[in-house]
Amino acid sequence: MDKSYYNKNRYYDADVTQNDIKLEIDTSSPVYANYEQDYVEKMESIKLLEEYISKDSVVKAIVDKIPTTDIKKKVNLTIEETNKFYSFCKIRLEDKFTNIQIFDISTSYLSVEPKDFYAKLSIKFKELLLEELEESGHYKSKALF
Repeated sequence: MDKSYYNKNRYYDADVTQNDIKLEIDTSSPVYANYEQDYVEKMESIKLLEEYISKDSVVKAIVDKIPTTDIKKKVNLTIEETNKFYSFCKIRLEDKFTNIQIFDISTSYLSVEPKDFYAKLSIKFKELLLEELEESGHYKSKALF
């Protein structure tokens, strides 16, 4: 087949070039590493929490004693430390996030299993989380009345 037919500029106002088209990925985009927008938003919220923690010596001391790793693990925080940390997160992030999101951000930041973290929370915090879950329709109480 004669390629010259396709190479001719048959459209009066269009530019036809024979250069290869190169597409490059914008690696500076935060979405490049993970294409899920939820992941990007979560990482931004964790960075925000990190900024708040760096300015508070009490919470920073709690966080500093935890070994760093990317794998979820059992962290030996006391009940008091767990509640101090969660209370701090709740106070700082309350105006931007829901209780469930704050819980998720907290457990993600510490790289702990959510069930272990939840087990050490005070009854008041557990009640607030359950109320929010019930309101959103994600939890139904098994109480008879």
